[in-house]
Amino acid sequence: MKFIHLTDPHFAPPGKLLYGLEPRAGLDAAVADINAHHADADLAVVTGDLTHWGEPRAFENLADSLRPLKMPVQLLIGNHDHRETFRAHFPGQGADPNGFVQSALETEAGLFLFLDTVKAGASAGEYCDKRCAWLAETLAAAPKDRPVYLFMHHPPFATGVPAADRIGLLQPEGFHAAVSPHLGRIRHLFFGHVHRPMCGSWRGVPFSTLRGTSHQVWLDFESDALYGSHEPPAYGVVLVDGDCLVVHSHDFRDASPKFKLHGGPYDDWCNRERARAEQVPAALPFPAGAGYKPRHDTHRDNITDCLHAVRRRPAGLFRPGDALARPFSIRPRPGRTAWSAFFVPHTPSPQRRETRP
Repeated sequence: MKFIHLTDPHFAPPGKLLYGLEPRAGLDAAVADINAHHADADLAVVTGDLTHWGEPRAFENLADSLRPLKMPVQLLIGNHDHRETFRAHFPGQGADPNGFVQSALETEAGLFLFLDTVKAGASAGEYCDKRCAWLAETLAAAPKDRPVYLFMHHPPFATGVPAADRIGLLQPEGFHAAVSPHLGRIRHLFFGHVHRPMCGSWRGVPFSTLRGTSHQVWLDFESDALYGSHEPPAYGVVLVDGDCLVVHSHDFRDASPKFKLHGGPYDDWCNRERARAEQVPAALPFPAGAGYKPRHDTHRDNITDCLHAVRRRPAGLFRPGDALARPFSIRPRPGRTAWSAFFVPHTPSPQRRETRP
């Protein structure tokens, strides 16, 4: 199975800028790139913060931008969205019996669970008792051998970014309790909210997220304030094949040059013939175990020659115990006024020998 992970488009009404960017332009570019290269995907999932202030016109703008996608779209809400306004504009998106934007979807890869972590009027998220009960019941009803994939906006753990963790999922104990009996079959956790590429594992469950399609959050482990950035937007391409799951993060608006690594346009050190012609000879003509005595009379050149001798020796030329394989001293060359370098085997003192492993 192949599906697309998008997050945090933060839509505004048509033509409005957000932090100096037009959110619609970012998602439009993502949709065009996905249609061009991943039209065979089975699903696209957007993990929340669909709009920035939750206005009806922003949701209308979002719906218009998503319309060209060639695969079904599953939408989650985030702390910037308004639950009732969202449901009015996307009535086809699932909801649980309590009106939370939560649903389950059976797929080729397993059971996808889409969760609602929004706390009305707050940036932080919550997962209340009613939502926990729905999640626990849904997991219990699923076949025990069925893999499960979780999708949510707020991460249920600390990310190490202080400003982001202050607005994470508050009091996550209920969520932990609901999923704990099923951790062995939860294959992956996808989330949004942090606007950062991030991956790892939580209680043995692999997780990942990525940059949004509009503005980003700068990586800062010290500040208590959130700093935005205009780093490139991204979307994820998720490939599930049996026991293997791979997540690719694609910076779809990257404008840097694209070129073949072999036979491409560059004629520099990537050209093997040029590199061979310019590099120092690979082997120096002296037998194994012999001290290397360069003829240069400058301290710098002698050290350079010594390093070349060690770095460019062919395999098998020196063995453990040879003079060049042990620590060495640099001494004045007898009979010369200038300093010259040659290798002199170094013998540790008895006291130092005792402490060496």
